[in-house]
Order: sequence, then structure tokens, then C-alpha cells
Amino acid sequence: MCSEIKRIWTKDKVHLMLTIDIQVEGALRMLSSFQTPDEKASAESRHHNGVGFSKWDARFGSSLVEQIERGMHLTRKQLDAARRMLIKYEGQLAYALDARRELRDIR
Repeated sequence: MCSEIKRIWTKDKVHLMLTIDIQVEGALRMLSSFQTPDEKASAESRHHNGVGFSKWDARFGSSLVEQIERGMHLTRKQLDAARRMLIKYEGQLAYALDARRELRDIR
């Protein structure tokens, strides 16, 4: 039986979380994890599934994630641009954070 996810995270809480540099990097990695393998390989959004980066943000978001995964932190300019981009994903991130929390509670 599938139950409704208890909502704790809100867009406002995610917005506040994104004032912390390391959390911006984590949010980018989370969104990237929702991309399909072919989207990751091409750094494009190919499926209209409502998760991950949009087609307008896929290249930029993917390039930032690649840099993070190479062990390099984002520059101040990149962080500022990422924060502006992530505003449109606050709802998706809030839902994902709640789902992740519920999975931890089950274990």
C-alpha cells in the first residue's frame, strides 16, 4: 500500500537551506540524480517527466555537477548563478527531501 509522504520540507525551508554553499552543491547533485542515464550522457533534458533539470538548465546544471564530482567546489559566481537557477526547483527539492527522510525512517 502506498501512503502519502508527510510534508516537512517547504519551498521556504529549501530556499533558506540554499543560503549555505555546500547545500547548493548537494541540491545540484540531487537534481542530477533524477536525470535519466541518456540525459546525463548528453547533458540535456530529453524526457518531460517533471524531475531533474529542465531543458533550459540541463547543460549548465550538469556542468556544475561534473565539477563538484571532480572534487572542485563552485566559485562564488557559480554559486550565485546556481542559487538563481535552483529557485524554480525548490518544490521538487522539498518533495525529494521529504521522500528521502521517509525512506530513512522505514529502515
